[in-house]
Amino acid sequence: MKVLNLLIVIVISLFAISSVSAENFRIMTEEYPPFNYTDGGKITGLSTEVVLELAKRVGHHTDIEVLPWARAYGLIQKKDGMI
Repeated sequence: MKVLNLLIVIVISLFAISSVSAENFRIMTEEYPPFNYTDGGKITGLSTEVVLELAKRVGHHTDIEVLPWARAYGLIQKKDGMI
């Protein structure tokens, strides 16, 4: 349930950002298999694939970065353009 809620927030954020600004944004996540995990140096997983497809559909090129949760949360709170 926690992952579903997080995915819903990400999707809403993607659409909100796409309608307000054309700039690229950074998406951060943590290692949380099978939803987000690194395989051979590439981030993949169920949620990762959904978010990348949504970003592509709204016309944003973005990469997903894997960071510790606390660091990502701190960055999102302090800087614009981060999800």
